[in-house]
Amino acid sequence: MRSKYTYDESGVTFFYYALTVLSLVVAPATVYMLFGKKNSDAGAKPKTPKVRARIPKKKSATPNLKLGLILAGWALIFLLSYKVKTTEVMEAK
Repeated sequence: MRSKYTYDESGVTFFYYALTVLSLVVAPATVYMLFGKKNSDAGAKPKTPKVRARIPKKKSATPNLKLGLILAGWALIFLLSYKVKTTEVMEAK
C-alpha cells in the first residue's frame, strides 16, 4: 500500500494561505474600526467640578496609523487575489 503524495514544490498554495490569514485579520479589524465602540462617556457629566481650564490634548496619530494599516491590508488582499486568479497550476501526473 503505497501512498502517492504530491508536494507543492512551486509554492502555489502559499498565496491561498496568505490570502486566508490576511482576510481573517483585516476583515474583522475593518468592521471593528467602522462599527466598534465609540467613546460613550464623552457627553457625560464629569464627576468632579472643573477647577481650571484643561489644556486641550493633542490628537494622537494612532487612528491614522490604524487606518493606514487597514488600507494596506486591503491592498494586499486585492494583490493576492489577483495573484491567485492569474497563477497557472500545473497538474501532477
